[in-house]
Amino acid sequence: GGELNVIEGMQGLFDNGIKPILLTEVSVVECALTDLSELYRRLTRHGYACYQLHHRHLAKCDPTQLPAGTHGNVMWFNEVDAELVGSLDF
Repeated sequence: GGELNVIEGMQGLFDNGIKPILLTEVSVVECALTDLSELYRRLTRHGYACYQLHHRHLAKCDPTQLPAGTHGNVMWFNEVDAELVGSLDF
């Protein structure tokens, strides 16, 4: 639940062009959807895209559109990292 505070604290990194790979836990429940939407909005504004691991491949996703009851991890890659890892098998 502290992701928004962490992203806010990372603003200096973003301002300096530093965009690390991020991993967040996602629980799609009614009370968390507002925070998830804000997290998605902030990170996409900084050039990130969201991915989930599906059948050993990364698949781009919009975490705000995940089915209710979803609980798992999503990875946030900036555009350059996404191109590098998109073809990797896990």
